[in-house]
Amino acid sequence: MVDFMIIDAHTHPYFNRTATNGLGYRGNLEGVLAYTALKYMRNKLGIKRLGNYLLERMFKNGINSAVVSAFFPYVTIVVKSLIDLFPKHFIGFCCVDPHNPKADQILENCIKYGFKGLKLHAVHQNFWPNEAMHIWEKAEKLKIPVLVHSGKIWKGDTDNSNPLYYREIIDRFPALKLVVAHLGGTFEKEALQLAKEYDNVCLDTSGGPANKIMIAIKTLGSERIIFGSDMPFIPFGNPVDELNRIRNLEISDEDKQLILSQNILRLLNP
Repeated sequence: MVDFMIIDAHTHPYFNRTATNGLGYRGNLEGVLAYTALKYMRNKLGIKRLGNYLLERMFKNGINSAVVSAFFPYVTIVVKSLIDLFPKHFIGFCCVDPHNPKADQILENCIKYGFKGLKLHAVHQNFWPNEAMHIWEKAEKLKIPVLVHSGKIWKGDTDNSNPLYYREIIDRFPALKLVVAHLGGTFEKEALQLAKEYDNVCLDTSGGPANKIMIAIKTLGSERIIFGSDMPFIPFGNPVDELNRIRNLEISDEDKQLILSQNILRLLNP
């Protein structure tokens, strides 16, 4: 088997239920650590346990490093703590509030503090892409990739995560580096359409079945597809199935290497 360099471009700082072992995620990480970071030793222990939990699942699957994304602004400090403690293995993507008029300034500060990109979630953060023009403008100026959620989570969700809403954004900011998560999720066709129209749009594979990944590769080329697992929100927090989908694709080893690491590295290093 080819020894690929692997970067998981879509992970989050979270424990699944079987891994908490009494840590108390809400009470410790959300309520305390997110606001006081590493002020007390118990919080340092919490971050180390979180990092080791992720690293254990990465290393046993041959994953060298991972992009860890904050899924709400207050989780950004947790990601900062992770990348400070494990700088060789974690790459931080911050999160800002699209409704905050100073979000662009906050984003710039995050990049100065060592973050390499931005994660936004239209469903969880309840915004429409055209409400965040100041953020897209700053991201383009900073030349950082932006990972955006795509797809409805619950039946009653609005369609604000439809990738086609980013047409307006990219037309205005043509150098913006956009990564659409989950191959578009419930908006698979729309994600492919957006990426066909704009060369600066990539799709990540998290949650996507093998046949849909192959459709995306045939439509866009392997250089526009990025491996992501959504660890640990996937079942049991183990990225093995997500990774094996890429390893087992009937494509060349060169194409697999693009998907597994080279494409995200290109976006992270302009």
